[in-house]
Amino acid sequence: MCFASLHHMWPVGRSVTQGSDISRASSSGSARPPDSGQAAQNIVRNLPQIALPVDGGLAPSMAISARDEEKAPEDARESLQSEKITLEFENGTALAAPRLLALLNDYYAEVEKGSLSGFSFSSSQIVPEWDSPYQQAKELYTQYLGREGLQLRRLERDLVEGVRLLLDITFIGGKQTIFSVLAVSNFTRLMLHRSIGLIRSQYPEALRGIECFRGFSGNPLSSNSQAAQFYGHDVILIDVWDPKDSRHVLKLWFPRDGYAGSWFSQGYFVPADPYVTHYHPPEHYGYVLPQAVARSLFNGDPVPVNFNEYMIGRA
Repeated sequence: MCFASLHHMWPVGRSVTQGSDISRASSSGSARPPDSGQAAQNIVRNLPQIALPVDGGLAPSMAISARDEEKAPEDARESLQSEKITLEFENGTALAAPRLLALLNDYYAEVEKGSLSGFSFSSSQIVPEWDSPYQQAKELYTQYLGREGLQLRRLERDLVEGVRLLLDITFIGGKQTIFSVLAVSNFTRLMLHRSIGLIRSQYPEALRGIECFRGFSGNPLSSNSQAAQFYGHDVILIDVWDPKDSRHVLKLWFPRDGYAGSWFSQGYFVPADPYVTHYHPPEHYGYVLPQAVARSLFNGDPVPVNFNEYMIGRA
């Protein structure tokens, strides 16, 4: 795992070379109760479900790679650059994880030993395969709007670009497999909710009879109630920011009974802390990074990659 002392901000489209994993950071700042086991169980339980294989791939250090059973390729970069990363979806917006997880496991040994340091995925490698409900709605919407349907295509391009960024940050930089899949899963689900919300606002007839899209809004993170509906549990809005650059404050939804949420939900009097004090991998990869990348794509804000010097506090 990578723990760097320097802070890096990368605009969209730029390669990522520093890891985002700060799990080795020691707690500092306000005292935090040590009995965080229940909060950890809550956050794992409340995370949106993704389809994972029953065994294998749950810990990078235990991942069994078919590539390891053979002689490693002379150029791991060239090999990975030639891979097509297919994103398969089911039930409209749910990422089917095993295929992506298998590919990351195949290259994990190369990432771990540094063969892929500084590597950056390209958008052309990432190929979404929409399932039939979304494809049906998309075709009807496009037929109705014609060239005016450019907004939907832009959202789909943003989905691809966001996945590329997340893989650079979480897999190449952070050396994660299961948490990479979690970040990609929650990000693509967020983007597809926005796509369906757009279709509903411009041509609702395209969604008629598609039950899995019932109730989708244009921006599922625009309010407490919509964020709670999107994540399936109570949430709390928390600020995360770089104290050296207060222009870009990330206002992010966290699980209210999760690791950070249970602390800051005590009241507005709770002081701000270093982010590392409240760092919890399922929240960092499942909530913080997907929302931060989405905000960057929508607003043009830089994507924070290293959170070691960041602060966190009640919004």
